[in-house]
Amino acid sequence: MPELAQTVTKVTGLKAKFITLPKGMFPPELPEELKLELGDNFAACNEIGYEARNDPTIIHPRDMQLKSPPTLDTVEDYWKKQDWSKVLDA
Repeated sequence: MPELAQTVTKVTGLKAKFITLPKGMFPPELPEELKLELGDNFAACNEIGYEARNDPTIIHPRDMQLKSPPTLDTVEDYWKKQDWSKVLDA
């Protein structure tokens, strides 16, 4: 995940740093409802991994033998296409 912070810095020009908070700790300004949702998501990622790569019950696009498999931008390319002023200038 530190590489995501590096990508944010590269794309926006703003310094970003990846930090790990203790379980259940969130920035105080987050709404309680969002804290609960994020807690559930983090628990799922810890249990099965972000992409569930090792879960045999999950069918990934790579397993589907598609004639024309989907292609995705890199995170960096996707982020470069976004209008960050809507978020960063708020």
